[in-house]
Amino acid sequence: MTAERTVRNFLSLFHTRKLDIAAVRSMLADNAHHQPIVPIAPVREGADAICGELERQYELYDECACKILDFAASGSTVFTERVDTCRQ
Repeated sequence: MTAERTVRNFLSLFHTRKLDIAAVRSMLADNAHHQPIVPIAPVREGADAICGELERQYELYDECACKILDFAASGSTVFTERVDTCRQ
């Protein structure tokens, strides 16, 4: 699977009312880093911490979606320009 397809598959997991946390966890490296709101929120380090944060967010929001505006990939590096929306 290409890096682009992997990222698109990962982002598609968030187009739901109920997050499949097992599917999300399966796509994260143990040493992954995630900053939910740049630059305000602290960086979550590790797949378990990231999943915990995502589960917390899904308790707050009713609907989530992400619209990809632009996409670039080179090898294993992927850049997405997107608009993420959540409804409370």
